[in-house]
Formats: sequence, C-alpha cells, structure tokens
Amino acid sequence: MISRKVCLYTSEYPPHSGGIATVNGELAATLSRKGETVVVYCPNHPSDKDSGVDFSPIKVRGTQDLDDIARWFFVMGRAASDHESLHCVTEPAPVLALLWRILLKRPLPVNLIILLHGTEVLRWRRRKWLVRALRKLADKTRLLVPSLHVRDLISSVLGSKVGSVDVLPYAPPDFCLNAPSPARERNPDAPPSLLTVARIHPRKGQLDVIGALCKVNPELTKNLRYRIVGAAKRSQQAYHESLRQAAKQAPFEVSLEGPLYGKDLINAYRESNLFVLASREDPDSLESFGLVYLEAASFGLPILASKVGGVEEACGGKTAILVEPHSEDALVDGLERLLADAKLRSSLGAAGARRALAMNWSAATDLIVGQQQPSVMVGA
Repeated sequence: MISRKVCLYTSEYPPHSGGIATVNGELAATLSRKGETVVVYCPNHPSDKDSGVDFSPIKVRGTQDLDDIARWFFVMGRAASDHESLHCVTEPAPVLALLWRILLKRPLPVNLIILLHGTEVLRWRRRKWLVRALRKLADKTRLLVPSLHVRDLISSVLGSKVGSVDVLPYAPPDFCLNAPSPARERNPDAPPSLLTVARIHPRKGQLDVIGALCKVNPELTKNLRYRIVGAAKRSQQAYHESLRQAAKQAPFEVSLEGPLYGKDLINAYRESNLFVLASREDPDSLESFGLVYLEAASFGLPILASKVGGVEEACGGKTAILVEPHSEDALVDGLERLLADAKLRSSLGAAGARRALAMNWSAATDLIVGQQQPSVMVGA
C-alpha cells in the first residue's frame, strides 16, 4: 500500500474534550506513528509540536450554524481540487457543508471517507432534503460508523441500497493503554466508590443514579462515595442545579467534580471500584458507542450501564451488567447486585480489562487507509 497524505476535517480535536475529539486525536496520532503524513483541519490543536501531526487552522466556532458551514463549504472546495490525498471528515459540521455542496452541484473531494456518529442522522432525518442529499453523498463516499447500532439507524433512514458501511473499531484512549498497571487489583472490602464520567446532561442519567442509590439497601451504601466527573454547559444549568440539590440531600457522599484530565482522571478511575452510567434514550441524541466504557474497563472497573444505543457493543460480552433504561427498579437491582457481590465485581472488571487492553487503534487506521476491508453491508 502506497502511503499518501491523510487530511482530517473536524471542529473537535484535543485539547477539546468529548468522544469525537478523542477519536480524532487517537486516529491522527496512530496514523502518524505508522508513517502516514497527517494534516488536521480544525480550530484548535495541542501545543505539542512533536506529535508528528500537522495542523491547518480553520476559523470555525465548533457549531453547526451558517457561518461555520459556509467556512467548511469553502474548505471542502479546496479539498475537491486535491485528488491525491485521502480526505476523512469525522464531525457533523463539515458533513453538512458537503451536503450543501451536493445540493448546489459543486464538486466533492475524491478519496472521501465520512464518519457518522448517529446523533446527526437522528436530527437530519426530519428534513427530507437533507436525507436525499445524505443518500447521494453516501453513494459517492465510504461511510464509517462506531457501532452496528448506528449502521442499523443509517439503514432505516437512508434505505438498504446505500452501499457498504464499515464499523470503525474503537479502542481505549492512549492514556489508558499507557497508564502503569491500569487494571490493578482492588480491595474487595474497601468502601464502595462509584464513578460516572460523562457530560452533565439529563440523557446521561446522573440524577437517576442518585435516586436509585437512595433506594438501595442502606447496609450496602454505608460510607459510599459517588463521584460525578464531567463538564456542564450553560444550557444545562437547571439540570446541574438539580444534581447539586440531590447531592446535598443524599444520605451518602456525592461529589460533582467537573471535568478531569490526565493524571486526575486516571486517579479517579483507579480510586473507584464501580463505574455506572445510566444513559437514557432520547429522540434527538444517542449513545453511538461510548469510549468511557472502554476507559473504565481498561482500569479494571466493573460496569453498570443502560442498554441503549451502542453501549452493549462498547461493553461487550460478560464485562458489564446492562439494565433497561428509564427503569429505576432495574437500576436499583443492578446496583444492589454489584455492591453486594465482590466476586462479581472482580470477575466483570477482570474480563473487561482483558478485552479493553487487547484493543488498539491500528485496526481503525488500517481501515481508513484501505489496508483492511471488513465491509458490513447496510440492510444485510
């Protein structure tokens, strides 16, 4: 396979936080380590000049408003004149710009790959003109998705004749794989320390976990600590305040710690003995996969999660207890099972660590540059 330049187009890239930014950072770094020339077109980038990744700054704000789409429209126009590079679009705003280029009958980049996360498809499916444009775009490019769940969503929205859709194999972020002894043994007699890592949002279910813990057998919540790690946007101030009030009233310790990075996040995983994320179903948003489940698993944490979106694929097999979403009784039952059974916690954590630590990003980058073709047909 002849090496060529790989151009990555996104509004989200480290140090920006979030799943899309993490995926972009891991893909770019892995491609660079494997000898590919990588150029990332994004509004922000790390100050580390030794990463081996080149950056081309784009003056966008990271939104899907008309100003950002217009800027991406012209960036995609320049990309259309570059017939040698591989063009990989991994975030909704530049995808929208491509859809507008189709509607206006402007040329598209050749050698084009698009990573769809699912939430954007949920939101666009109500607009028939966007669906028609997305169907045309899918016929002209390679589509990648993070899970079979998203593949099925695309099939339901675009139809079964779209072509092939490849599931991009995710892995734990580099900081998990390189952490010394991430999946260390935990003291089964240590006080329960629960951890949620997710943005502060009703769909992430932090308030549901507090409510369920309040109904768990009090003998199991003695000296319990529940740590909630994640950023809160201004649009979620009301929910954030509800969490603060619930934390004050809970008969156990609840700490809202905001976003954590680097060693602080590693320590949060190491100091906990159960990861819980009670995500909720939402008509306009979904859990397409969930890198945090791989993060938690790589540190040997047993997982309690809701069976929504691609979460079951992220957790994989007998590494987690999955419960029905929106069911407090199911959440209480799952919490009591795990809090009462140290052997169950240990077996789930060990199985999850074995699975997560065997993963890496090479399979994903091989798929992008065409060295691996595990094609999954939509509608098959």
